[in-house]
Amino acid sequence: LREEQELYAAAYMKPREDMTLDEGMMLEFLQKNGPKSVAQIKKETGMLVKHITPLLHKLASRFMVAEDQFEDGWSTLWYPFEKLYPEQNVFRYTREDAIAEILRRQAYLYGFVTLMSARSLYGFALRDIKSAANILLDRRVFVEERLDGNDGWSLAEDVEELSKPGEMPCGVWIFNRSDPLVRANEDCLKGRYTLSGSEVMYYVNIDGEFCGAVMGRFNFSDNEHRDLLLELPYSEAQERREEILSALYKVINPLTSPLMAFMGEEIMF
Repeated sequence: LREEQELYAAAYMKPREDMTLDEGMMLEFLQKNGPKSVAQIKKETGMLVKHITPLLHKLASRFMVAEDQFEDGWSTLWYPFEKLYPEQNVFRYTREDAIAEILRRQAYLYGFVTLMSARSLYGFALRDIKSAANILLDRRVFVEERLDGNDGWSLAEDVEELSKPGEMPCGVWIFNRSDPLVRANEDCLKGRYTLSGSEVMYYVNIDGEFCGAVMGRFNFSDNEHRDLLLELPYSEAQERREEILSALYKVINPLTSPLMAFMGEEIMF
C-alpha cells in the first residue's frame, strides 16, 4: 500500500552507495527528461532494451526510480522516485526499526513468530530477524515463548490471552501457495509433498494443521489436478473425503478441471 511504502522501503532498500556509473547516468537522464517509457529511453539514448530494463530495476531496488501505469495498463512510465511520490521519505525508518515493526505486525496477526516463519514470510536474513527481535525484547514489546517445540516470540500484551484454553478449529481449508499463512510455513512445507511430473498447486489444512496438498500442473487453459495427498490415516481420510472434496471444489471447477485421484486412488466420474 502507498502508505506503507516508507516502512517497506527502509526494510528492503538496496544500498544507494553501491550505485554503478551506468545506473547514475540512467537516473540523471530520468531526472532531466522523465518520465519516460522504456521505448522512449531506447529512442532517445540509443541503448538496447536488454540494457535499459536491468538498470531501471536496479534503481527501483534502491527506491531511486519507480514505474507507474496509465489506466489502460499498457503504457508504463518510469519516474524519479521523488517525483512520483513527493510526500514520501524512504529514510523515515532505520532498517532495524523497519524490520522490528514488520515483525511486530506479524506477531499481532499470527500470535507467534519464529525465526523461520519470519524468514519464510519476508525473506529477511536470520541475523536481521534476531537483531530486530532483540530490539522488541528490549522494548518489552516481545516476550520469548516456546510453542510445539519451537522457540519464538509473542507480543507481551497477548501472552495472557494466548495462555487461555481455546477451541481448536474444525474444518477443511484449501490454501493457494501465495497465501500469507502458507508463506509463513514455507520452511516446513517446501518439499514435503511430491508426485512425479507434478507440483504443489494448493495446500490442504484440516482442523488448523497443514496436512496435505493438491498435486498437478498449471496450464494456460484448464489446470490438471492429478492427486490430493494427505498425511492422515487412510480410514480418517476416507471418512472426511466428501468434506475435503467439497472444500476443494469451492476453489477449483469440478466440471472443467476436476480432481483425478484421491490419495493415489483414481476418482471415477
